Amino acid sequence: MRAQFRNFIRVTAEHIEYLIQKLGATLTKQDITMRNAISVKDRIAVTLQFLASGDSYSSLQYLFRIPVCTIGGIVTEVCEQLFAQLKEDYMKVLF
Repeated sequence: MRAQFRNFIRVTAEHIEYLIQKLGATLTKQDITMRNAISVKDRIAVTLQFLASGDSYSSLQYLFRIPVCTIGGIVTEVCEQLFAQLKEDYMKVLF
């Protein structure tokens, strides 16, 4: 199962857990009466799948059962947080 997950998302389960710990506080949303919030793990998985595969949002909506308009917001938000939280440790940006 872990090998399939890694092949699908392109990172190990340990890396996903690290990202959840690092980004969890900023990506956590609250449940409301009408629906449950999308988990941090699912938000990270959708974004990593998009970045790894280049799949369209339409394709990802069927894989994750999340609407296209929501996926667009998730990918944007997670990418912004990845940059903000990890830029000191992992990313070198040249302007």
